[in-house]
Amino acid sequence: MRSSDRRPRSGRRDAPRSLNVNGTRFRCFEQELDAKVVVRCVRQPD
Repeated sequence: MRSSDRRPRSGRRDAPRSLNVNGTRFRCFEQELDAKVVVRCVRQPD
């Protein structure tokens, strides 16, 4: 992961977000579980 893709952790929710890895687009969203925050990404169809 490039450092430019990482965002500083903040209190506000900025999901859903889009991610681009090697030209493949993903849609990512956060989900809070207990004491963890899980980020799930789903590949976008071309």
